Amino acid sequence: GGAGRWAVEAEAVKQDYRGGPIPSLRDGGRYDLALTYRGGSAPDRSWIAGIAFEMKDADLRALGYRGGRVFAAMRTPISENGAYFDLSGTLRRIDHRNAPLIVDLKETRLFTRAAVGMPLGSQGLYAEGAVSYTGRWNNNASLLRDYGSVGAELRLVYRFGK
Repeated sequence: GGAGRWAVEAEAVKQDYRGGPIPSLRDGGRYDLALTYRGGSAPDRSWIAGIAFEMKDADLRALGYRGGRVFAAMRTPISENGAYFDLSGTLRRIDHRNAPLIVDLKETRLFTRAAVGMPLGSQGLYAEGAVSYTGRWNNNASLLRDYGSVGAELRLVYRFGK
């Protein structure tokens, strides 16, 4: 469309794990199907929103899962010199497969990130500072613990093109 575009993205991967105490039990396929819309209301202002379905098969059935996620992100200029603000987030729900004698595990995961980028004089080179939050909550069906963590980072970013 004039202001944006729809996209359907599909991914299929065969995973073979190496190392660890029981690596081959996680082997299997991973599949992902996403529907996204990308738009923008000005030359340097853009956003994306989407929904996705994912599935993982594993040799040990309890290590496989089905799930879905919603995600969104936006970038907007904050000054005439090219500085920008980014905001993104993903909410993911995972339902691990039932297996005999194992309680069904259900997880909710959240990731959010906010960043400010400042140009460094050279065309396309930016310093970007960001804060993020990651959280995981489950139905206490396993030894996995709920957690939340806050992070901060400083990146050197080179943006290609316009």
